[in-house]
Order: sequence, then structure tokens, then C-alpha cells
Amino acid sequence: MGIGASAGGIEALQAFFGALGTSRQLAFVVVTHMNPDHESHLAEVLARHAKIEVKVAEPGVRPEGGTAYMMPAGSLLRLRDGAFELEEISRETPNSGPIDIFLSSLARDCKDRAVGIVLSGGNSDGTLGIKAIKERGGITMAQASDAAGAPDHPDMPNSALATGLVDFALSVESMPATLKRLVESRASFESLEEYQDADELDDDLRVAFELLRSHTGHDFSGYKRRTFLRRLARRAQVVEAKSLEEYLGHLRHSSKEVSRSPAV
Repeated sequence: MGIGASAGGIEALQAFFGALGTSRQLAFVVVTHMNPDHESHLAEVLARHAKIEVKVAEPGVRPEGGTAYMMPAGSLLRLRDGAFELEEISRETPNSGPIDIFLSSLARDCKDRAVGIVLSGGNSDGTLGIKAIKERGGITMAQASDAAGAPDHPDMPNSALATGLVDFALSVESMPATLKRLVESRASFESLEEYQDADELDDDLRVAFELLRSHTGHDFSGYKRRTFLRRLARRAQVVEAKSLEEYLGHLRHSSKEVSRSPAV
């Protein structure tokens, strides 16, 4: 889970980790805008609110569940082959969008298992990262401006929301429960990968291809079967469908969902 925050983000992060409780399955990486010349105390601050371990990310470390990793000051953070990479920066380094950089690397490395979350901030950093995660079938969230606990600085989440690629616009306090639900429901759809070549899936896939073709004019039957099934399963999780058949029923009756299908 990659979390981006900027102005007003400390309060949002405190609320997020305060609501999270214990979670041994999920690893969180927090990327913020920091003065490269100042030592960051964010890890210590969040450790007072979190019930999981809070650490500063170090090069070569592989993120583990039940831990929140903070980007160190004076660095850009990436994930490559499952481990952290750090690039030193200075005051003279042009503003390079540290949230976009990390979320894009997370998308490349974790593909449809990536989750990108954009919290309070005063610019558009994180928007490109959200796009990268959606392109690879991941899940995206942004702090809602019209919810209780709306961001102090809404520009960053609003920029992400304006793409139309955010799956969940939520208050930070409600995000952890949604994340846990998605993890719990994932297991029920992972069996699709085991049966990707089963003949009984052919009818369901034909329905999906036809629905997408009739609404978009494109034929997606050339997609790799495994990739297509995994992305349909991910969208089924988002809309809380309990089976592929139930999701296809939702797809039939929602042109909005067709336009948000990960195949498009």
C-alpha cells in the first residue's frame, strides 16, 4: 500500500493509522513532501498512533506485512524487485514528484496487487501514480472532500479524483476497513487463476467481451486470459460482487462500470 500526503497530511496519517488497528497482512509505505535539509520525525509521530510497527525505509529492505515504512528526508523512494531503492536529493534538485515516483514504481513492481492512496496535499503529486496503478489493475483511494474529516488541503486528492480512476473516495478513518475487506474478499477470486483454462469460464468471458465491445467498440478477446480474469476479479472486489457471475450482472446494468472496467 503506497500512501502519499503533503500539506495537512500528518493529521490525515494519524487518523488513518489510528483507525487501522493491527494488520499483519498489509505493508504500508508513506511518501510525503519534506525539506531535504531537515531531519524528519514522522516515524516517531506516527508510531504514537499506530498499532503496527513503524520504520524508516532503508535501501535493500523488502517490505513486510504489519509494518509502515516512512520515506526518509532527502531521498526519493522506489520499489524494485520487491525491495526499496533510495535516491539522494538536495535542495537544488528540481521538484520531481516523490509520490508519483513511488506509486509508479509500486505499480510496476506489484501490478494488480498494488494499492495507491492519496491524502491531503496542496498540489497534484500522486495523480500520475494513481494512473499507473490503475493501468496495471491495482486499487486506488483518495481522501474525500465532502466527507467528515475532509482534507485541510484538498488539491492533491481532488486532482487524483478528477482522473476518474479512483475506486474509493473516503474519509481517512474509513479507509482501513475498506482495505481489510478487499484483502479478505481477494481469496474468493484467486481461484479464477487456478481455473483460467477451464471450459466453464468460456460463457462468462464471452459475455464480458460482448458487453465491453458493445459499449466501447473495442474487442478485448485478444487479452491474455489470465490477465483479463484477474482484472475482472479485481473490479468485482471493488463493487463488492461475490462471484464473477454476479459481477457480470452488475456490468450488464451499469454503463459507468463498463467505462471503468480494467480492460478499457
